[in-house]
Amino acid sequence: MYSISWKFMIKITSFVLMSSVCLHTMGIPALADYNSGQAFSMWPKTGLAVCYDGAGNVLDPCPSPGQPFYGQDVQYNGPKRSYSKLDASGAVLPDSALSWSMVLDNVTGLTWEVKEARNGVQDYNNSHDADNTYTWCDTNADKNGGHQGTCGTYNTEDFIAALNTPPGFGGYTDWRVPTIKELKTLVDRSKESPSINTTYFPNTISNVYWSATTRVTYTDYARQVFFTYGAEDNNFKSGGNFVRAVRGGQIQPENSFVVGPSGKTVIDTVTCLEWQRDAADITGDGTPDQMNWEDSLAYAEKLSLGGHSDWRLPDSNELASIVDYSQYSPTIDLTAFPDAVSSPYYWTSTTLAPFPIFAWYMGVTYGFDGYSGKSGNFYVRAVRNCGSSFPWPMFLPAITNNAQP
Repeated sequence: MYSISWKFMIKITSFVLMSSVCLHTMGIPALADYNSGQAFSMWPKTGLAVCYDGAGNVLDPCPSPGQPFYGQDVQYNGPKRSYSKLDASGAVLPDSALSWSMVLDNVTGLTWEVKEARNGVQDYNNSHDADNTYTWCDTNADKNGGHQGTCGTYNTEDFIAALNTPPGFGGYTDWRVPTIKELKTLVDRSKESPSINTTYFPNTISNVYWSATTRVTYTDYARQVFFTYGAEDNNFKSGGNFVRAVRGGQIQPENSFVVGPSGKTVIDTVTCLEWQRDAADITGDGTPDQMNWEDSLAYAEKLSLGGHSDWRLPDSNELASIVDYSQYSPTIDLTAFPDAVSSPYYWTSTTLAPFPIFAWYMGVTYGFDGYSGKSGNFYVRAVRNCGSSFPWPMFLPAITNNAQP
């Protein structure tokens, strides 16, 4: 369809439609205030490898186009999860290595701490002890959302300080608590207890891990991820959670939304995903309509909008990519998606693998994901790659920053 590069097309579209560019300027404090993290251009696939029907039965083979339940998470290609083991100096090891200290996520560019010595006994003399828990603490007023948390004995700030004490863990002194978006990239939706790739992240406990992101509405709370099934939640900063340090990764802009020429779609120029601007309205009365999971898949597959017919129901990572954790009610850009307030819960194409009668959804009032029975009714906002003639996924290249601070 296009004969010039997709990067050039995005630049031209952005220029021509400059009046429609939608940045996160919603009257809520800037992203850094809540340490909410900026947009990833590269999200890994969710990890699912199996198709299911509405009753949770495995469909093998997966449905073909036009059949019920076609269009699930696993049926669309994307950046497969890829990790590399690193030694204590940050050098890459072979996958066969039996001992390693860090893991490089080859998709996001993030480097993660590996936990050790999981034996049910806390050892705060070892910062990498898998059993250690910490209260949430961040004394940097530019990032903590106005509430520094509980900075007593065994807190996250001291944990990070220990890793960054020169010469630093692995020779690096830029370790940090991950933002909620960074932490969510570790969740593998095909796994449970824990919902992470334990080949690379052994000793992960099926419990809650802190993010660095403060909840906007109640700043004495911070966001967390349950690595039992991978659901997101929040907790008092005084609570004791596990924590895994991270460093490096992508240098990202904020989401930049451009309204398409038809006015009915929105292109995210960071991920190069094109979104249905208004949630599905099957009755045509101007009000978004809810539908069950099977019907949601079918609706997205049959959708023709903005001159395109290759729409799909987004997977849980794709839908998370447009969530803005620095605002609430909704945690989504209202200029780009003006109907979001009236449409708080959206289906994803991702099944809850441990209990496949459920599928994941995203609630945009507070930005929490969750799961519900597939017979339940939620709203639908379809997605497509921003250029059907280009190989999927159409993400901007990751830029890895491994420099010392």
